[in-house]
Amino acid sequence: MPRMIASWFGSPWEWPALRERPRSTTPLGTSCIHCEQQIILGDQGLVLSDAPDSPLHRRCFYAFLFSKPRRDARERGAATTTR
Repeated sequence: MPRMIASWFGSPWEWPALRERPRSTTPLGTSCIHCEQQIILGDQGLVLSDAPDSPLHRRCFYAFLFSKPRRDARERGAATTTR
């Protein structure tokens, strides 16, 4: 089952996916499932549907989202140049 956003916490930020998700109370003192640091007052983040007791900092969500392994041009056999 793909991970879905169940809710979000902290101050609002502009992201269309949040418009249809409820805001939850900030889970103070709970560890982030990515960085394992405690959620503190002022943090923003998400709660995923498959891990309702395990929040994720907003910054950790982006780090997770954008750090997935991707094949670069050299692996695909394309020529790469730097100018």
